Amino acid sequence: PDGYQELPVTRMPLYTPGVAVKLTPERQIIGAHLRAVRYRITNPGMITLSLRERDFWRKGVRAVMFSQNQLYANGQGYLWIVFSDNAEAGHK
Repeated sequence: PDGYQELPVTRMPLYTPGVAVKLTPERQIIGAHLRAVRYRITNPGMITLSLRERDFWRKGVRAVMFSQNQLYANGQGYLWIVFSDNAEAGHK
């Protein structure tokens, strides 16, 4: 979108939710006040996980969206998170 730029995911702070999933950041776009990141989300466990937005909330998280609401054992999907402050990424 206008006013946003794509930056390498290597230039972003670590995000660790309190859920037993593996997150691999794939893409981030940064604007003046918001940063949106797409993660590949993997369930490394042996049982199906139900995904809830509130489980991924941390300070600075403005929005959470999943490509699916459940991840089967060893399944993958996408997770998009919008963060309210990109200063942590070094873009003040």
